Amino acid sequence: MSKKISIVVQLIMGFSLIIFTIVGFTIFLSYRSSSQAVLNRSNQYILESVKQLQGKMDAILQDNDKLSSTIMFSPLIQETLGDLALSRSPRTDAMEITRYIDQQTRSINSDIQFKLLGLSDDQVYTNSSSLKVIWDSEKEIRDAYWFPAIAQ
Repeated sequence: MSKKISIVVQLIMGFSLIIFTIVGFTIFLSYRSSSQAVLNRSNQYILESVKQLQGKMDAILQDNDKLSSTIMFSPLIQETLGDLALSRSPRTDAMEITRYIDQQTRSINSDIQFKLLGLSDDQVYTNSSSLKVIWDSEKEIRDAYWFPAIAQ
């Protein structure tokens, strides 16, 4: 003799099932739409950040290109490198070249290590910088493991 469930309990269970189904479906749709909105917004912010970084990198690279062109095409450097290429003693001393490189690199916003190598390994001109590069000669650069890949 099974006891019949009263009509009130059946109605409560039926309406509860309908309410839970509707609330669950609403929560699922809300979660999907909010996660898509968060994903879109984060993609937008990442894209803006990449564009800002690209702009900053372009500006830094342009500054460095202008700096290296200014230094390399200066008459002082050209005469010194020309003397070294002809195996003559340079007319200017290393300190004067270092002062000139320091003067030019002060105008750039970032700290930069600038090394100017002569044709032989014993002529190295550099700016006074807090950075330290581990290669002090052309031979050391040529002996680096990555040099063959970029030399081609």
